[in-house]
Amino acid sequence: MNLYQTFNRLFATPKGVAQITGQKGQGVVVGQTLGGVFVVLSGQAEVGDMVYYDRQTHEITGQAPQGERGEFGV
Repeated sequence: MNLYQTFNRLFATPKGVAQITGQKGQGVVVGQTLGGVFVVLSGQAEVGDMVYYDRQTHEITGQAPQGERGEFGV
């Protein structure tokens, strides 16, 4: 894979980070973003997990590292 393809895989779709706050069943979970917005996501995760998700399809794409996070205005 070349550098261009790697760059496109990283930034082609907008990704978000959310902490899972609840489960609705059948592969549907509720998460809270760093900005405090609640989102309904599809995929498997446990309550308390930090996950990456696709902001267009709301599918969980992977585990995000645990740790302290913050947002900085630009």
